[in-house]
Amino acid sequence: MHSQPRSATETVPNRSWGATILFTTVFLAISGAASWYQFVFSPSSTSYQVLDAVIKSAELPDGVLLKTRWLNVKPIDHVLTLLVGAFYPGAVGYDVGAKLQQSQFLLSYSTCIAFLTVESLRVRNRWTLLGFHTIWAFLYQIVTGMVTLPPVFILRPKSRSPELHCPGAGPFNDIHLHHPDDTYVSPLPQSKVQPDRRGLLATYTNLHRSRRLCARPNTSTKHITNLYKVTFVVSAMAHLTTIYILFTTTGNLQLTFDHVLVPKLDLETIQDFSTGMHRIFQWDYWLIFVSAIIWSWLGVYDISKMQKADSVLTKCLGIVAAAIIVDPGATLAYFGIWRENELSAIIRKQSVLKDKKK
Repeated sequence: MHSQPRSATETVPNRSWGATILFTTVFLAISGAASWYQFVFSPSSTSYQVLDAVIKSAELPDGVLLKTRWLNVKPIDHVLTLLVGAFYPGAVGYDVGAKLQQSQFLLSYSTCIAFLTVESLRVRNRWTLLGFHTIWAFLYQIVTGMVTLPPVFILRPKSRSPELHCPGAGPFNDIHLHHPDDTYVSPLPQSKVQPDRRGLLATYTNLHRSRRLCARPNTSTKHITNLYKVTFVVSAMAHLTTIYILFTTTGNLQLTFDHVLVPKLDLETIQDFSTGMHRIFQWDYWLIFVSAIIWSWLGVYDISKMQKADSVLTKCLGIVAAAIIVDPGATLAYFGIWRENELSAIIRKQSVLKDKKK
């Protein structure tokens, strides 16, 4: 028989309702602002009208025909066509700055994919919305991550066990991190356009390799932290490469810090099709990772409360500094490593105390 994972909250108080309400309000505000930008502000721009015309005519502004039949399921075909049309300007280099930002964004987003995957496998999330991470991947493609991810952070419950779900006596299958990546699109010989299915994470990461992983408490921690270590390296390298390119390139206005990374809230700047799509990806990047950093603050608060520690502010400021230096995605990955190790240490301590009482 396999032992049930111990909960890290068995002997510690839950997060206060005041903190929960505060963070929930912040996440809802971010998602609401993102929804306003995505569905109210942007559609009033010329760039959105051009995108709509592109989808209806199945022809891009440069004359390249757009593929419109993918799975012969009309709603899905429409979504895929819309995605290719939106990613196309940056991917083919209409704007090299947009292409650089898209690449850096999606590589950094690998940390969020890892987070969604891990959270979907926890015992506490088995039959919750977090347990079906493909739903969130689908919504990300339709309504952007800046609208979708903040509610995901809200859904994370107040219980804080680090254990993954190990059903019955069987091992947990290898986890494949296949996530739609439409950043790089390539013209077909017939002048059609389709996403490059190689993706940024074409390989898979194993979190569990044998039945023994479910039999011993905390053994999943090593595999979770290994996953986060991979995404840390990917995100940090993407960030540092982007910064290097921006600071070593001269004479190209499309490769300036302001143009590549700083979003603007001005209809006059998004009349061009390429610029309009670039603005969406810029806001998507920043709002996703602002909410992710705030969620990591919440995680620091939870664990500090469990440990009765007083270093919350110092750790939160450290997270902000790390986000600036090595990328918000890499910072989220490092936080994931720290959190799993801290929770496992708490569980081990509780286990020792219980054994002494027997």
